[in-house]
Amino acid sequence: MVSESSQRPSSTPFKRLGKVVYRRRKVVLVAWIVALVLVIPIISNVGKVTSLQQGSATGNQLESVKAADLVAAQFAKSVPNSTLLIVISADNVSSAATQRLVRELTSSLKSNTTIVGLNQTVDVYSRLYAAISGVNIGAYSARDGANATLRPLYGVPALYLGIWSGAFNSTHDVNASNNIAYQNAGATLSSANATAYQHYTSFMLTDFNDAWVASWSNSTTSGLSFGARAAYAADVADRAFIASHYAGPKPFAEGLTRSITFGDFLNETKAQFSSSLGVFAVHYVSVSSGFSETFVDAAYSLGPSPDNESLYALAGNVVADPKGYAVDPGLASLISSFVSPGRDTTIVSLGLNTGGTPNLLAVRWIVAHVYSQSAAAGLAAPQVTGQDAISNDFGTSTQQDLDLILPVTLVLLIVATGLFFRSLLTPFITLGTIGVALGISQVFIVIVGTYVAKVDFTIPTILLTVLIGVGTDYSVFVIARYREERVRGLSVQDAVETSVTWAGESIATSGATVIISFLSLAFTSVVYLRTMGFVVGFGVLVALAVALTLVPAIIGMVGGRAFWPNSGKRFERYSASVLSKLEKKSGYFSRSGSFAVRNSKALIIVALLVSVPAIYVYSTTTPTYDFLSAAPSNLESVSASNQLTDSFGGGRLSPTYVILTFDHAIVTGHSFDSSSMGQVDELSTHLAQSADIRNVSGPTRPFGEQVNYAAINTSTAEGQRTFNKVLQSIGKDNSTALITVNLAIDPFSTAAIADAQAIRQYAHANYDSAQGVTGVYVGGASGSILDTKNVFDAQFNSIVPIVAVGVALVLLVVLGSLFLPVFAVLSVLMSIIWTLAVTRLVFAQYFNYQILFITPFFLFVTLLGLGMDYNVFILTRIREEATKGRSLDDSIVGAIEQTGGIITAAAIILAGSLGALMLSSDLLLKQMGFAFAFSILIDALVVRTYLVPAVMQFMGKWNWFSPIPYLNRSHSLYERDKKFGA
Repeated sequence: MVSESSQRPSSTPFKRLGKVVYRRRKVVLVAWIVALVLVIPIISNVGKVTSLQQGSATGNQLESVKAADLVAAQFAKSVPNSTLLIVISADNVSSAATQRLVRELTSSLKSNTTIVGLNQTVDVYSRLYAAISGVNIGAYSARDGANATLRPLYGVPALYLGIWSGAFNSTHDVNASNNIAYQNAGATLSSANATAYQHYTSFMLTDFNDAWVASWSNSTTSGLSFGARAAYAADVADRAFIASHYAGPKPFAEGLTRSITFGDFLNETKAQFSSSLGVFAVHYVSVSSGFSETFVDAAYSLGPSPDNESLYALAGNVVADPKGYAVDPGLASLISSFVSPGRDTTIVSLGLNTGGTPNLLAVRWIVAHVYSQSAAAGLAAPQVTGQDAISNDFGTSTQQDLDLILPVTLVLLIVATGLFFRSLLTPFITLGTIGVALGISQVFIVIVGTYVAKVDFTIPTILLTVLIGVGTDYSVFVIARYREERVRGLSVQDAVETSVTWAGESIATSGATVIISFLSLAFTSVVYLRTMGFVVGFGVLVALAVALTLVPAIIGMVGGRAFWPNSGKRFERYSASVLSKLEKKSGYFSRSGSFAVRNSKALIIVALLVSVPAIYVYSTTTPTYDFLSAAPSNLESVSASNQLTDSFGGGRLSPTYVILTFDHAIVTGHSFDSSSMGQVDELSTHLAQSADIRNVSGPTRPFGEQVNYAAINTSTAEGQRTFNKVLQSIGKDNSTALITVNLAIDPFSTAAIADAQAIRQYAHANYDSAQGVTGVYVGGASGSILDTKNVFDAQFNSIVPIVAVGVALVLLVVLGSLFLPVFAVLSVLMSIIWTLAVTRLVFAQYFNYQILFITPFFLFVTLLGLGMDYNVFILTRIREEATKGRSLDDSIVGAIEQTGGIITAAAIILAGSLGALMLSSDLLLKQMGFAFAFSILIDALVVRTYLVPAVMQFMGKWNWFSPIPYLNRSHSLYERDKKFGA
């Protein structure tokens, strides 16, 4: 056997590192402890820099980002900074019980001082109560006003005619009767109310007397009957009086005299006259307010000063059947926005100037308290959703997942390493060093969250599992090489130095590929991947540094007790057993290595045949872009969001925005620019025609239906309401128009993304060059996810090849071979394709969930690093064995013998730690955990154990070929195998 010293390079960076670490082992230990203590104050701020960031993209050049900036700057009042929605479900939300709950909720929310920045509370019933009450008051005011108006208009002529009839019956003289009637009526009126007589009844008396007297001498009217003459004179007098002396609104009096004639006044009974007054009041209020006569009549029918129960009952009826009450567009829009078509869900919307967890918790406490006081049969507990609610619930859920995943992962680590090393102490050496790496790595969460972007709630969990996995792998490889050298009889110092020399090179190479992979994510525009890349990439760097320094330092201090209780005589017996098995080649990995060498061509063909259907399954997979659907459905905000989607369509919670900007004002005074409004209307009409869009609102569709904006009459209440609603969709600069699109489908679905793309293409094709238009932007939920998809697709096609090339270059430098790096990358890619195909089938079948769009990208990039671990370990070991003078076949089998057990153990630990993510209630983490575990296990147990040896045996001398003189570390092996025809 060649001496061990001759097998090791005389001087390499890792050999020098091993010597330094062993000599300064106590200093190394203290330095890491001090570093951990120093970062504790910093990592206490982790909770302040985490939030829900999944799926969003960054970059001011993105159209959706520009749209969001415009919405925030121009429409702050109509689109609040933060919105919470209280979702109320019931058998019938128009019921008295639901109304009572809504009233108590809104009252409690408005009066609660712990909610900061509450600027609006909107629900269907508050506005409906106000409308009904206002109409009722208006109708009875109109009725009373009509009655008061008819007193002079018809009461004075009636008094005159009564006196005239008596006088004429006595005198039979028209002129005398005219004088008597005029004088006596004046006296009566003056005596009854001198003030009224002075200000208006005297004028009405004079106007009627003049018309009455003139009718006798007018050839047109001289032959009229008494009744017809009276009606004629009253009509002439009324018009003269209203024109000259009536103090109230003239249209009111004119409409009144058209609705109720003098003959009606004289001939109707009191009840009939009262009914006529009511009919007029209803009609007048309907015309002046814009509400339908049906709706106004229903409010009028409640009677003057109706009790609340009657008011609530009518409101419930209107909500249940708005068409039956012919409600106006404003109320129809209100009801359709806040009450589901099935009448089983209603919403209370809270607009907040500031968001955050304190406000959310305060709102939820109020909701729970109010519900507990007013719960009724058929009324489910209200749920709160909105971006702040979803973010908070995701964070809480992720922390609960972490509380489960961490102990499971730690137990797996302890058990697996304990069994592999047959030691009770070794697992805690590994665990302690990983703990140091984890603790220090938390500082990167704070740094990235402070200076780059908020870190998603799930990333600390991913950091935990990745560092436990790779940290254990690196530590195990160092300790395993140390044990191997101790089995061969080396001293503690020589074993430590040798483990760092050989295993150090392998794990440094592997760590470099992992770090390159994760840091490449930092150059994406997807916030989730970008922040993960920084945090995990630097975390792996710390874990690698710990494995190269702290692990060998602790082993050097513990010495022969590192594998206690398998130490002393026990370790000697164990060493003898291991050497005997290696000599006899009786282990599983000896047999698997020999099998792969003997059947290399068959194994390669099988691998290619398996890859064909896997590639087909992956290539035909349509990914999902909906992070929310991956969340646990039992989260309050998610459950409420699902209820909203089911009841209102996906756009209710997450609308899409289309924004047009102009080079001129849209509105001047009460007049709209026809050019810009015409363009907005044309675009809105086009959007409304899509089957996937539930409704479109904007300047020309303030209530979701098209209005004649040019004919809005702001002198009426209806016109003013419509005008104000239009202004809500026009920006503060008066040159920006907002069109809100509520989709009937999931706004994050593939269909919605296609719709957003179609909207964007149509808008730019038709309005980019339109006169007066300076900008067109499609944003909101679907617009944002469309940009994320476009950015992601572009970066996937650029970053994955860059990572692959980067990893291959690292391997080229380390291995000194042209073929091996290429094969290593291709073999990992093959494992990933197999994994994605199986993941797609498993999650579609058992979870009804497609592959999330970031999963393939994440796997390709990270597993090019993580999955390269075992490639590096086995390839460097095969090269090491070959440099000892062994043949290629013997080197392959020997490397498999030596590394098979450790690779399997490391793979089980890494797959177990990352696979623990499957315990998460979030399908995103569950899917990543499954994909990681499957890929790592298939890579280690199949690809590295069988396929890598088979391919290397098949390639022979070409394994070591390198045309680059400065990277020909394996050139001697190439020449040797070439000579022997390998």
